[in-house]
Amino acid sequence: MSACRPVPARGRGGTPKEGTLLAAAKFVAEYAMPMAERTYGDAACTELDRSTATLARWIAKQRPLPEAIHVREMQREVRLPALSLPLPFTPPARR
Repeated sequence: MSACRPVPARGRGGTPKEGTLLAAAKFVAEYAMPMAERTYGDAACTELDRSTATLARWIAKQRPLPEAIHVREMQREVRLPALSLPLPFTPPARR
């Protein structure tokens, strides 16, 4: 039954230092997450999801942020490669 009890930590113990946490966070943000997205992301995403993500990345890179986005302008001027197919459009509900 002794194998079920927690073993006390040996060696250096205590709270991790800030630099260690920042290095771990940087590793996860810059390497682990992008690799996981490349490995598992496309298999689970639909064409609509990929197109939406492409559009969201384009919007996030714009400085200043656009007040409005017009479909016709996106199709004629911006021409994002992943948006070659038209996105499905659902008209707003009438009140």
